Formats: sequence, C-alpha cells, structure tokens
Amino acid sequence: MDVIFKVLIEFDENKVLREKKYDLNKMKKYVDHIFRNRGVEPDENGMYVSENWTKIAAANSILEETDW
Repeated sequence: MDVIFKVLIEFDENKVLREKKYDLNKMKKYVDHIFRNRGVEPDENGMYVSENWTKIAAANSILEETDW
C-alpha cells in the first residue's frame, strides 16, 4: 500500500490584507517555491502531496522560521 502525505497551507488572507504588513502574493509564491524546490507538488485541490514525509517536513521547517 502506498502512503501519501498531504499538507494544506492556508493564509488568513483578510488579516494579511488588512494589516498590510506582508504581500500576500509574495507569501504564496514563497510557500510554493519552498515546497516545489523539495519535490513536493500541489495536487488539483491545492494540497502539497508527497510519498516522502521528510520532504514535507523539510519544507515545513523552513516555513517555521518565517516571521509571519
């Protein structure tokens, strides 16, 4: 049996736009870059999918270092 790991990144878009501290499009592009650079592609529902949990964990650890 193949195991598939999925992660969904959701932004509080209203908060980001309201506070105007960060650029929402840049945030989304950065997240996409981090996952894709580690070989984790989004599926048709926008969830990042991999058979290898360490790839998702590596991307997540980088995102944990952001100040947003």
